Amino acid sequence: MLAVLAAIPLSPFSMTLHDAGSNLFVFEFARQSADYCEGKGFPVRGQYHAWMRENGHLQGKSIDAIGTESKENGLSQAEIGKIMANSDAFIRQKAESLIKEQDVPCGKFQAMIDKFSAYLKK
Repeated sequence: MLAVLAAIPLSPFSMTLHDAGSNLFVFEFARQSADYCEGKGFPVRGQYHAWMRENGHLQGKSIDAIGTESKENGLSQAEIGKIMANSDAFIRQKAESLIKEQDVPCGKFQAMIDKFSAYLKK
């Protein structure tokens, strides 16, 4: 079903489904990185929350973009719900896996999440 959504032509002025999915991954990776660093004794929760206050609107915009495009292409609320749940689980697992494979630079957390801002699609 996700492959079908990715192939849907979109307005050049809207956020693409790919952009929306990428954004959601960045937000999940940032959240899990904050949890990881806190667990290692680095007090980064305040930095994460400040970053979210600055960028969190794009998380909502990304979720809305997926829902809007899905509705415009005839998917039911139930189908959209399944897509969102499956996507969320996939993104959560991918972020978790990546954090296990890499060493999150907890001592440079602020610099890391500042870089994340550049990856977010408007």
